[in-house]
Amino acid sequence: AADGRPGWKLTLRMPCYQPVMSYADNRALRATLHRASATRASDLGASPQWDNTAVIRRILELRREAALLLGYASYAEVSLVPKMARSVDEVLRFLRDLARRAKPFAHRDYAELVAFARESLGIDDLAPWDLSYASEKLKAARFAFSEQEVRQYFPEHEVLAGLFRVAEMLYGIKSVTTAGAQF
Repeated sequence: AADGRPGWKLTLRMPCYQPVMSYADNRALRATLHRASATRASDLGASPQWDNTAVIRRILELRREAALLLGYASYAEVSLVPKMARSVDEVLRFLRDLARRAKPFAHRDYAELVAFARESLGIDDLAPWDLSYASEKLKAARFAFSEQEVRQYFPEHEVLAGLFRVAEMLYGIKSVTTAGAQF
């Protein structure tokens, strides 16, 4: 209504996007939002003026330049300085090992999701925009679990209060309440 148009306005921001991808029964709507999200700010997006390719290229150039000025071979090495990993090779070995171990389970889970989508949802060709939706339906069917139902037992104000209590207990951080907001 604020835009002077009838209907609903859906955005690619997470408070809107993810629930649509997980719960909207309209497959064409999920496909439209997925394509818009996957191509935003790119040369494949809806509008050339939003293409960030040149900006990203410049950021990468500046990161490379900064790394060389600081005496590192790459920006990846700069990024590792405050982290636990000692080298880019160590990170790559870890990730490759993790992928090798996780891949069989991922293949099994995906095969189960494809079979469930075909048998229970009538989706013969599971597409990227179907993954969250089919996963949510499978979870509900298999475990009688719904995030929406669980959410009512975890009101935001109580979860935040609990988080602040844990931070206070672990780190001695005291929360401050100012004009209704807690920091």
